[in-house]
Amino acid sequence: MLKLSLLGAFLAKSGETDVQEFESAKVRALLAYLMLESEKPHSREHLAGLFWGDSDDVKAAKNMRQGLSNLRKSIRDNDPEKPFLLISSDAIQANLNNPHLILDAHAFERLISTCESHLTVI
Repeated sequence: MLKLSLLGAFLAKSGETDVQEFESAKVRALLAYLMLESEKPHSREHLAGLFWGDSDDVKAAKNMRQGLSNLRKSIRDNDPEKPFLLISSDAIQANLNNPHLILDAHAFERLISTCESHLTVI
């Protein structure tokens, strides 16, 4: 199970253990971005430019590969049947259909939608 708290201070838990193996703040930010922008796949090129754009394209791509590898190890994304991240050769997307992924921001959005559907016009 992976639990992510993005509202307030960043917190990632694998089971009941805090995930602390992220090699950098950029890797944590990459995880947060993928989770919050999960409605579509994001190209590796776009992500490399977004997070490592201060480097040339070759170095940014290398940093992206290394960061993604560290991210997957950190969150223990090793179940091919229920991955947390859907990864292809050119794109990456969060797998919010994974029942073992809990994201506070999405739970909050669902609660707001539920409240809005119960409002009545007076």
